[in-house]
Amino acid sequence: KYSQYFLFDFNYTGKKEVGIVYLNTSTRNAVMNVLDFSEEMTVLGSVALDGSASGYLDVQAARLDNGNTAIYIDTFNGPNETATEVVIYNGKKFYNLFLDTQTMSTILTRRSWVAQVQDINNDDKLDIPFSVTLPHDVLSGLPQQYLTRWQTYSGEGYNIVLDAWYCFQDHYY
Repeated sequence: KYSQYFLFDFNYTGKKEVGIVYLNTSTRNAVMNVLDFSEEMTVLGSVALDGSASGYLDVQAARLDNGNTAIYIDTFNGPNETATEVVIYNGKKFYNLFLDTQTMSTILTRRSWVAQVQDINNDDKLDIPFSVTLPHDVLSGLPQQYLTRWQTYSGEGYNIVLDAWYCFQDHYY
């Protein structure tokens, strides 16, 4: 069973392995497995994902500046809520960069609008949208506003690419 799949050459062999993302919404469990079919099928690795997701937008894989691989998994978490999980493969094991192991959820990249990882500045690196809450006067009756901070993860740290304020009601940023 799978919810999403993707292909990527994780181990630099010139042949792509198969990444399988599976979400079981009834048990609220999610997992990513990577299978290698070089000779016979073997599991290259497995990692737990956020089980509170309700579905997936997209899965993309790319090399980081340090040579590791990052798998970007954009999830639906409600009617207008998305998040991005980032799984790192360091050549030996997979680990979920943003998953809180206590709650088994990804909070850091959760946002109340649909946005997904993309190369926002055309530098051939994928950028992650983070939500930054702007100051808000609850008595004003106006909706809460958010700044979207697009950041690239290099494998060592984050670089801010763009800060943008999106006004969804009036369709501008």
